[in-house]
Amino acid sequence: MSEKEQLTLQLAKTVAESFSLVSFDGDSHKDVLSVGARFDEGSPQHFSIVFDLSLLADSCKELSVVYCADFKLNRDVDRDWVDNSPFANVNAPAIAYPFLRAFVANIMLNSGYEPVMLPALNFQSRFNEKKAARSAE
Repeated sequence: MSEKEQLTLQLAKTVAESFSLVSFDGDSHKDVLSVGARFDEGSPQHFSIVFDLSLLADSCKELSVVYCADFKLNRDVDRDWVDNSPFANVNAPAIAYPFLRAFVANIMLNSGYEPVMLPALNFQSRFNEKKAARSAE
């Protein structure tokens, strides 16, 4: 592969690694979505984006989901690339996030509850904040 060959990214699969919808009796709940990356040195042309979501749904149910999107690349990358590349931190989550949104909306609707529509996210802004926090350290 020539050095000038463009890097291509393909979404290979998405999977809900865990999912729970349980009654919530607490006083307060903070909705949380974290986005991270997984990389296996043994598969240098693959990495995963992992969404860990917890939110209050239908005002009495706590929804928790760990949702993983596996990506395949046309060349080898390393942990540093996965941690610092805009491609892995902006483009890949932006490709995968609509699948999480659809999963959450559909699972709620098919379970007999109102669908939950997750808001749009600006992954570029999140990445910029992450870079700024690192440089401040």
